Amino acid sequence: MQATLLGPSLTVPIADGTLVVGTWQQIFHLECDVRGRQRTLVVTVVGD
Repeated sequence: MQATLLGPSLTVPIADGTLVVGTWQQIFHLECDVRGRQRTLVVTVVGD
């Protein structure tokens, strides 16, 4: 249910090597699974 509401991916803007977020914005990982397991985070950078 959580994956349906939250989605599996995120796209964020980066300008001059800095993450562009508003004053009250942040990025966090919410673990909704009841059992621990290893996760893989994949970062893809596209642009100039």
